[in-house]
This record gives sequence, C-alpha cells and structure tokens, in this order.
Amino acid sequence: MLGNGPVYTLKVGRIDMTTPELVKNIIQATYKFLPHILEEVGVEQVRQISIKGYNSPSLPIYNYISPEEAQVYLQNKDTLLKAPEESNE
Repeated sequence: MLGNGPVYTLKVGRIDMTTPELVKNIIQATYKFLPHILEEVGVEQVRQISIKGYNSPSLPIYNYISPEEAQVYLQNKDTLLKAPEESNE
C-alpha cells in the first residue's frame, strides 16, 4: 500500500556504483515500480516522473500536460516564447 503524499521516492543506486550499473538499476526499477504506482493511484494521477541524484536537480523523464494546459499554452505560445525586452530605465 502506498502513502497518501504526492511524492514517492525510490532509491536505486549507491555512490560506489558504476554508470552502467546505475543505468541498469534505474531501468529495472522503472519497469518494476511504475506498474505498482499506476495500479495503486491510477495513471491519470501521475503528473511527473523524475530522476534525481544525490546532489543534482530533478530531471523529468515524463510530464503530463492536460488538454486544458496544452490549449492555454498554444493560445499564449507567441507571448511565452518572446525574449524579454531589455529595459533602458
């Protein structure tokens, strides 16, 4: 049974592991852990899946964007992508 919080953490490696060992563990953990999460909370509840190292930022590998969020983005894309003008004040 999973907790009620919005974030779940799964440790998949140790600092003394090689890069290939870490990659193998991440892939295996993903295939073994995600089905349990999806079954328990439902795929519609998963908004983001990230990988995070001990001293690194979270690196998203999956993000869910709702149709409403996508529509708002598309309507405002030109404004969002413009570089901010430098102020001469």
